Amino acid sequence: MNKPEKAATFALTSSYGISLLKSDVLSFLFALTNHFTKDNIKKRVAIEAAVVVIGALVVAVLVFSNFPFGIGTGVKFSDEDRAEIEYVREALAAEGHIVHAAGFITKADGETVNYTSSVEALNNCYANGNMFCELDFLKTTDGKLVCAHSWKQFYDNGEALTEAVSLEKALSCKIEGEFTPLELSTLVDFLRGHENFYIVTDIKKDYNVEGAKLIAEAAPDMMDRFIIQVYHEQEAGEMEAMGFKNIIFTLYRTEEEERTPEAIEYAAKHHDFIAWTAKKSFISKEFAEEIKKNGGILFTHTINDPEEMKQYIAEGVDGFYSDVASWDEVKKELENGK
Repeated sequence: MNKPEKAATFALTSSYGISLLKSDVLSFLFALTNHFTKDNIKKRVAIEAAVVVIGALVVAVLVFSNFPFGIGTGVKFSDEDRAEIEYVREALAAEGHIVHAAGFITKADGETVNYTSSVEALNNCYANGNMFCELDFLKTTDGKLVCAHSWKQFYDNGEALTEAVSLEKALSCKIEGEFTPLELSTLVDFLRGHENFYIVTDIKKDYNVEGAKLIAEAAPDMMDRFIIQVYHEQEAGEMEAMGFKNIIFTLYRTEEEERTPEAIEYAAKHHDFIAWTAKKSFISKEFAEEIKKNGGILFTHTINDPEEMKQYIAEGVDGFYSDVASWDEVKKELENGK
């Protein structure tokens, strides 16, 4: 069993142990109390009350003290880990930008396209001085990761694919008929050769945890360079158990009850997110204030127009996903709007 698997197993068993403490053990104590005090109701009530209080105190100590595993995360980060998280969060807040799907790229005929997550777009993103690049990931039929938003972007001899294929087949295609598909091993090699550059994942469908595990297995020494997006609070604990520290909670797949003030407070208390991301329709001043009240920074997607960005800055948004790779020009234009 490798390190991420051991961490996940230990976290799950620890959380299970706490659940037992809160349920089965207390039930046993109540039964024992009833047995020895069945003829004295007042004494039984007093003892049961004491059991509840003591049980609550024990659980509180385990959850909120330095006990290494807490309900919700299953992982306690070291001071060094937290310093790394804070460094990335501050850098992201200062940049105010994540390049969406590696950004705009121009085809040979002059047409500008987005959503490619291609090798060429990745190189262009880095060449323009960006620090944070989001990429879409699909799972191939043989269980590998390849970067793209949908299979119809892959062209095989001029024909768009209609369904998932093997990694070998995907790499023989061209994105939008022209660009080179990007696979996980090529991406990891790119990160090894380009320091201070982070990949924000957008793993499609329902295999986010499985996809993150593939990343952890392929590059255990590079996990800090991947900022994993989670789509529900519960996923964050699984990612942390694998060893990922840099996590964004992106809300576009959440239900309304997952975005209430109570839900936001709970998630923020149990996970140290790099940032929160919400689609434009979720944004309001009240929502932004709720995120900030819980120590978060708020991004939205996908916006390319600086004037529209200024409107969301006024609502309390801290940054944007955009297709614009040449961000410095946009950033200067936004300075008066912040």
